[in-house]
Amino acid sequence: MLDWEGAHRGDARVDVGWIAMIYDRASWHPAQRPDIAAAPEPEDLVAAYGAPLCDLAWFRALAGLRLAALTAHYLRMHRTGQRPDATWEAFGTSVPYILGRAAAAVLG
Repeated sequence: MLDWEGAHRGDARVDVGWIAMIYDRASWHPAQRPDIAAAPEPEDLVAAYGAPLCDLAWFRALAGLRLAALTAHYLRMHRTGQRPDATWEAFGTSVPYILGRAAAAVLG
């Protein structure tokens, strides 16, 4: 099952990059990886999606940067009491991994 909440009308590579980033185990802190252990490999999901694959690395990196920015925003809101949600503490531990994978995607 995929969560299509963030899907939108436009360039399908944005969605494919997001899927590839989310299901990339190396994008997550080791403590979070068991949560996605049963997930398919990102490449299998991308192939099943059927979208154009050109520039996938760039769109995968974009997805990582988007998630890192969202996590920073919501983690700040949580820590300041504006929007308490401890889930963002767990996401926060993955930000260095997400950013590392984003850099690796575009730098090779």
